[in-house]
Amino acid sequence: MKNIKEYWADRGLGSRDIAILEAIEKMGGKATWTSLLSHPELPKMSKRTLSKHLKGLIWLGFLAKREERVKGNLTMFYVLQHQDYLKAMKRLEKKLAEKAGEMLAAIQKPELSVEARHVKLISGIFDLLDYQNAWTLMTIKICLSMPSEEKAAAHFLKMMDAITPHAAGSALWLCWENKPLAFQVLEGLLSKPNLKGEAESV
Repeated sequence: MKNIKEYWADRGLGSRDIAILEAIEKMGGKATWTSLLSHPELPKMSKRTLSKHLKGLIWLGFLAKREERVKGNLTMFYVLQHQDYLKAMKRLEKKLAEKAGEMLAAIQKPELSVEARHVKLISGIFDLLDYQNAWTLMTIKICLSMPSEEKAAAHFLKMMDAITPHAAGSALWLCWENKPLAFQVLEGLLSKPNLKGEAESV
């Protein structure tokens, strides 16, 4: 199966956006235009493309422009605003990959009954989705500090698109690897009174 994340390559924060944020993080949280343009770890971009990505990251609230005096001259820096985002994303991506792998191994133990596999798959799905719920709450908290509703909404959508391949995508992968079992489990979950009405109304 193609890696779930590959389907999301053009969604939310793209690989170039992430690379720019990581480069600035490695430079102590702030960088000049010149240092980014010549940064060896960044994918090759034209000046126009780099400028476009920087403007987008500023608009979303990940970066801010700030002038500082360096050796008597005013220099413009791009300053990372949410350093916790990258660290949290790296930890979360690794943790979810490990968690999903552990769950798959537990579900597929040959000595387990079908009923036990059902229970483990249900637990796995909700455990993985709990990470998305936690990320959503963290994102809402960050959005509340945004200067406008428009920026908050745009930032929220980008953050949600960034986390979905890791959390909900891991749940999809776990179900895909247990497809016949997953059909039964999901049918049972969706038939519960608190979900059935919502599903039928969609």
